[in-house]
Order: sequence, then C-alpha cells, then structure tokens
Amino acid sequence: MTDPPIQTSPRSWCATALVLVLLTYPIMGSKLLPFGGGARYMSVLAGPLSLVMLLLFARHERAALLSSAWQWSKPFLPFVAGWTLIQLWHRVDAIDYWQLTRVFWGAVIYLGARWARLTRVHLAYAACAGALAYLVIGSVEVFIMDRPRAWGGVYENRFGQFSVWLSGLCLLHVVFAQQGDRLALWLRSSLLLGSVAGLFAASLSGSRGALLALPALLPIVFVMSKAQRRRLITPSVVAAALVAAAILLHAPTQERLELVWQQTIQYFTQPSFVVTAVGIRLEMARIALQVLSEHPWAGVGFQSFPMLVEKYPSFATIPPPVLAFSGFHSDWGHVIAVGGGTLVLALLGSLLLLARRTLGDAFLMWCLLCAVIFSISELFFCNKLGFSYLVSTWALYAAARANSSASGER
Repeated sequence: MTDPPIQTSPRSWCATALVLVLLTYPIMGSKLLPFGGGARYMSVLAGPLSLVMLLLFARHERAALLSSAWQWSKPFLPFVAGWTLIQLWHRVDAIDYWQLTRVFWGAVIYLGARWARLTRVHLAYAACAGALAYLVIGSVEVFIMDRPRAWGGVYENRFGQFSVWLSGLCLLHVVFAQQGDRLALWLRSSLLLGSVAGLFAASLSGSRGALLALPALLPIVFVMSKAQRRRLITPSVVAAALVAAAILLHAPTQERLELVWQQTIQYFTQPSFVVTAVGIRLEMARIALQVLSEHPWAGVGFQSFPMLVEKYPSFATIPPPVLAFSGFHSDWGHVIAVGGGTLVLALLGSLLLLARRTLGDAFLMWCLLCAVIFSISELFFCNKLGFSYLVSTWALYAAARANSSASGER
C-alpha cells in the first residue's frame, strides 16, 4: 500500500534546519562525534525536532499524517509486539520497551522527512560524509593512536558494519541516480571516494562479519539495473579488487579472516572447549538449539547465561567463558532463547513485510540485507544501536522515495 499524499508548504528556514539535523544519521556509530554511539540521535535530536516541526501542519492534514506513520510502522510491529508480549509471558521484572520507542521515533522522523521534502540527493551527501568520517576516525585510531582495530569509541564490529553499510549506500547513489537527482560530477566522484573510504574503514575495524555483506551488493546492482549491466562490469571488478587490496594490505584483517577456518575446525575436533571468537559463537549456537529443543514455543525469557544455568539445571554444562557474556552473539540465538519459536516467527514476519517494501528500491533492499547478514554473527535487531540505525535509515530513505513519487519524479 502506498503512503497517502501529504501536501505541505514548509517554511524554508524550518525545513532547512530539519534536513540538516536528519542528515546526521551516519554519525550514530561513533561516540567521537556529537550524539553518536547510541540512539540519542533519535530520541534527543532528530525525533523531537521533527515532532516540533510537525506542529506546523494544519488540522485537516493530521489524518493523512497518522495514516502515513501507521503504514510506515507496520512492518516492524510483529517483532516489536512479539518481543513485548514474550516478556509479559515470562513476567520479566523490568520489561524493555526500547524497540517500541525506536519505531515510534522512526515514524516521527519519517514524517519530519516527508514534511521537509527530503530527497535522495540529501541522503547522498549524508552517506558520503559519513563514510569519509569513518575512514578518518579509523585511520586516527589505528595509525596514530596505535589501536589494533578501529572502533569509534563504540565497538569494533559495529564500526565495521556501519562502514560497510555507508560504503554500499554511496555506490548505490551513483548507480541508481534518478534523472531528477541531478548528481553533479564532483558529487558522483565524492560518492565513489566515499564508497572506497567505507571499505577501508571496515578493513581497519577488522570485522569479518561486516565484510560478509559486500557480496550482496552485486545482485542488487545487476538485478535492479538491467539496462546498465555491461557498464557495471568494470566498476564491479574494480570494487572487488579494492576490497581484496584492503584485506591483503592490512595484515591484521587478513589474519583474522584466516582464523575463521582454523577456529571452526578447532571447535569440532578438540575434546574440550577452547576459548576463541568463533568457538564462543558456535557454543552459543549449540545452547540456542538446546533451548529450542527443550522450550520450543516460548523460550526461557533469557536475560543472562548465569540466569539460564540457575533456573534450568540442564544448562549447567555451559563453559565459564560463555557465562561472562551478557547475551548471544547472534540475533537468532538470542531470539530463540528469549521467546522460542514464537519470537522467531515474529521476527520472520517483520522481515517478510520489510522485504515487500524493498521491491523496486535498491537502497531499502541493501539496508535490509545488511541488517539480516549482520544478525547472523552479532546482535543487530536485538541491539539498541543496530536497530536504531536500521529504523532511522529506513525512515529517511522511505521518506525520500515517497517525496520523489509525490513530485512525479521517476
């Protein structure tokens, strides 16, 4: 279902101020920049300002506003509702509503972006600036501060994920520039530079899971850009070469990739548990499967591994190194332990609804694929920063698409 039209006549200074604030979304992955490192971008800066701007709407427009916000929110609701209800089922002492609040602020940001007539050109600037900023931050941390891996004051894997995310957006802005986007030559060049910058920033983070999202770019580009397939062959080869160069030239990243195979073999061949990054993830996957077999429908209301051992004696064999972790290193393991098959179905329901919204939109498709791929080896949908990044990016690109359709651009 398409969003209802919203006829607005925004005051120029208000619209300009709101656009500038909305374009700060790339900085959420770094505490070194204002409002970074968390969802404060949504709840303190962009969301409240959007809410204030919406007061300028006339009364007769409010029905269209509420309908538009509802349509935007619906794909996220199965997972958010499932997460909340499963906590009520397990009588969790302090129910966590953070996912619900993120969707609320995302809806407000979406309406604010509609009101301010945000376009994909605006978002092209934001993606490019964000990728370049991540490269500068990563380079300073690794080459000047002598950190082994770039982390932006947040977390190495999260820093790498957002770097890859922005790198892909930069490339997609060049490939799928609409006729009405009017990307200047210097902006196209900057976007290509931003795409490369994001890749190198990701390599500096040493995040292996983040790099797994890169192959998803090729099917998006080739399937959705049929008329340009031949022209895209050379850039694709060049991009692949740059990724390989980034890995080969940065020895720590290369070594971490080689460890994946070695640690996987070690987990299955050693008689006792050996503490490695891959081994811990595999052990957590085993625990999740055990939870699913013993508590298939509602999980155990997981809050921590020590809680799991205390309430369910059959999990007493969990190795001490795993007990030190606050949660699973995978959304799917975490969802199974929290809510069993019920919550898994809720998450799958949201993913299917989101996938329907990506039809014909390479940017939303890339955002969803990144989130799904990152969810395999890290908490993303079940992580405040990861989920906030998905919701805010989804709101901005969905609003830009709706604004483009409303203005008649193709």
